[in-house]
Amino acid sequence: MGLVLKSDVKAPGFFRGDGSEKCTVQEWEELMLVYMRRKGFNTQEQSDEVLSKLMGRARDVVRVGLRSDPRIDLSQGPGPIFDILKQHFSDIVYSDMPIADFYTTLPLTGEKPFDYWIRLNRAIDVAGDCIRRQGKKLEDPAREVVAMFIRHCPDPGLCLIFKCKPLLQWTAGEVHERLEEHQRENKAKHSTCPPVTVSLKQGVSSPVALPKDNPVAAAAPRPAPVAASSHNPAEPFAQVIALLERVLEQRPQQTVETNGSRPQQRFRRRLNPSLPCAICGGG
Repeated sequence: MGLVLKSDVKAPGFFRGDGSEKCTVQEWEELMLVYMRRKGFNTQEQSDEVLSKLMGRARDVVRVGLRSDPRIDLSQGPGPIFDILKQHFSDIVYSDMPIADFYTTLPLTGEKPFDYWIRLNRAIDVAGDCIRRQGKKLEDPAREVVAMFIRHCPDPGLCLIFKCKPLLQWTAGEVHERLEEHQRENKAKHSTCPPVTVSLKQGVSSPVALPKDNPVAAAAPRPAPVAASSHNPAEPFAQVIALLERVLEQRPQQTVETNGSRPQQRFRRRLNPSLPCAICGGG
């Protein structure tokens, strides 16, 4: 005999409707449906289980709603309870013209194609709930989403792909597959071509040519390179100007000394004794 152990399914938390929940009413509905399906509850037990998970304002709203409409039959499932909860505690506005609201769901500025695709699917879910409350049924919601997305696709490249065949021949699965492929291509581009940030640091240095034979000018201190983070940007230029002024002050003295040394150089030249004198003709 084999022993089969079933893992205990954890029940979702209570729904109070005061904003203390960590999930929306739509998400709480999905959690409850999954939990009850795993537990194997029948339709009547599901309604009782949902009612037992309501507290505070949410419980009061549902009780009043059920009492006010005697036509509601909870033996068919907890659907009416979820409808009352979504009507009062959902952040989505339910309209009397749900299909018209769906057709006004256009791409936002800078919205990515996949995000627009998700938003359209959410909008058609809301429209389907509103139509179901009116006692009607939305025939093919996937077809409506595909038509809206192809007509208003925010990506020019995908628009060209969707034009390769008529609109009515596209299915929701094919559109979703193209969108996932488009996302993979974009991720591959970003991974192969990472953005490069170039940081340029500009230092101020002005080389000055000094005379080699001028010890005073050569001994003049050179300005130290100034970092780019100096508090006073005009300080390096002032140092360069001061150095140039020192060089110019030394140049007149150098010229006088050079001119004065030329006669001494000519006076020191020795004449050739073998040549006759140009004046007296003597030796």
